[in-house]
This record gives sequence, C-alpha cells and structure tokens, in this order.
Amino acid sequence: MGGVQTVKDGAAWKRPEGRGLKDVIFGSGPLSEFGRQVPKSNHTSHLPLRTSRSTGADVQRPLKSVVLLSGGLDSAVSLAHALQDGAVQLCLTFDYGQQAAVREIEAAQALSSHYGVAQQTIGLPFLGSITDSALISGKELPEPGNFELDDPGQAAENALRVWVPNRNGIFISIAAAFAEQLDASTVIAGFNREEAATFPDNSMAFAAAATAALRYSTQNRVRVVSYTQHLDKTGIVELGKRLGVPFELIWSCYRGEKEMCGRCESCRRFYRALGPLTPDLRKTARKTNQRDTERTERELNRITE
Repeated sequence: MGGVQTVKDGAAWKRPEGRGLKDVIFGSGPLSEFGRQVPKSNHTSHLPLRTSRSTGADVQRPLKSVVLLSGGLDSAVSLAHALQDGAVQLCLTFDYGQQAAVREIEAAQALSSHYGVAQQTIGLPFLGSITDSALISGKELPEPGNFELDDPGQAAENALRVWVPNRNGIFISIAAAFAEQLDASTVIAGFNREEAATFPDNSMAFAAAATAALRYSTQNRVRVVSYTQHLDKTGIVELGKRLGVPFELIWSCYRGEKEMCGRCESCRRFYRALGPLTPDLRKTARKTNQRDTERTERELNRITE
C-alpha cells in the first residue's frame, strides 16, 4: 500500500515510502510531512451544565479533548459523544501500515468533516516494521463465525493473530502530547467491553493505568476517557443511534477493499451489533464507498497526468 494517496477536498495525503526506525515521527521532520490538518473546529454546541463542587451551582464548562478516530464504530460514536460533552480540538488517525489504512483515513476524514472538527493523520511506519500481525503482514486474517465471537479460547487465539505491540499505548501517548499543547484535558478513546475480554488495552484498567502515567508525563495531567468502555458493540450501536451517528460513513473492516468484507472479526462484530440496520447500511455504505473510491481515483489520475 506504499505510495497510495488519499484525496480529500482537492488536497492529497501521501504515506511516506521507504522509512525505517530512524524516520519515525518523533525524530524526522515536521508533522505536516505525515498528514494534513484541517482548520480547528469551533464546535461547542450541546455543552452540558456541570455542577460546581465549590458552589453547587450549574455552570457551563466545556470539556476540551483530542479524539482517537480510526473511522470505526467505537471511535465514531465516541466522537459524537465527545462533541455533546464539550469541544473537540482535534481528531487523530494513525497509519501504521495496516491493510485498511486508506479506508480508515477516508472514514475518519468523512466523519470529521461531517461534524466540522479538525483531523490529522500521523504515519507510524516503524510500528508496522516491527510486527508480523495479520493486520499488516498480509497473513491470513481470522474469519470467525458469529458463534466463535463469544468463545473465549477462539477469541483469544484470534486476538494474538492481529495484535500490534503497544499500539493503543503509543496512540494515547501521542494524543496526550497534542492534548497538552492544545490545552485539552482529555484523550477520548473508543474502547469497548466486548473486545476488552481478549484485548487488555481495551479495558477500564488500561484506561485508568494510562491516566495514572499521564499525570507524570503531561503538565496539565491529561486523562484518558472512554464513553464506550462499559458497553458491548450492540450497546455502542444503540448509543450511536441516540446520538445520530452517520453509520454509513464508518469503516469497521480489517481489510482495505472497496467494500467491507463482512468476514473478518471486526466486520462480524459490527454487523451483528447493527442487527436490523444491517441490510440498509450495507446498501448505503456500498454506494458511499464506491463514490469515495471513484472520486479518489479521478483525483489521482488528475494529479499524475
């Protein structure tokens, strides 16, 4: 997938090619080399009234946050919830060489555009170079049946095949650095109870431990918050419905094909949670994804002519 370009609103994002460990984002050039940032959002509607501990009065105090936005179900719903709870300063999306990178970036850009918030893509080529995870290596991805999704032994085996070393820890650390610089107090992560059973970096304990560490590494004591960590996928879909999330913009597939494959574990959990919504969503998503692909191809042809 090296050299693939994603085009949004006439501007091109290009994954850097041929980069090794010494070229990771922490030690190689400006952030703009790895992604494109859109203007900062002024979205502050639906701010909740919070009770002041000192006076007991209801005051409006917007929560400023940075959202980890992969373009999938959990992160999309988390973004919608964060906007109801305050002001999202920035959405961060990561390209670490995963098969679905371009699709995830397209989905993240579409969602951030829908909500009018800033979005930036950051390349982490080193992360893909140190793992043989099936998400990256091209090895066969697990394709469990619905009954296998809740089998602890099978789920644990599948998790090992797609595990990427310290991925969520790295994402949170980078997001916390942005949050501190942007005077945001919170990093929003889309964790969930269903996958926490086999992915410990989706758990409440992980979020609490990350928050504890950030007390020492950020001056404003950035916290990790997950609005979805107590929910399974079905509960997250229900929350998304109440928040009016545009499900047709979501990409919840491990593969980067023209359509979500419907066979990988991510798709299986997504479609099972959607239930009766699934047929309509598939039809809408197919049209949306095809439109995005055709537009991207047209722009790429124009750029390379």
